[in-house]
Amino acid sequence: MEGLSLFANIPAGQLSTEVAVPTMVDGATEPDETVRIQLFGFEEPPVGPVFTGKVLDAS
Repeated sequence: MEGLSLFANIPAGQLSTEVAVPTMVDGATEPDETVRIQLFGFEEPPVGPVFTGKVLDAS
C-alpha cells in the first residue's frame, strides 16, 4: 500500500485533535476518494486504531 506519513505530537490527556489534509483540484473525473489514518505509538504493539473518512468537495 502506498501512502504518506504525518508525524504529530498529541499531549498526554488531550482527547481530540484536528488534522488538515490539503487537496487540490486536478480536473480529472474520479470516483469518491477516501483517507485512511492509523495511529502509531511507542508501546507494544505500536499500532493504534484506524480512522477513515471521505474527501469532501470544498467548493
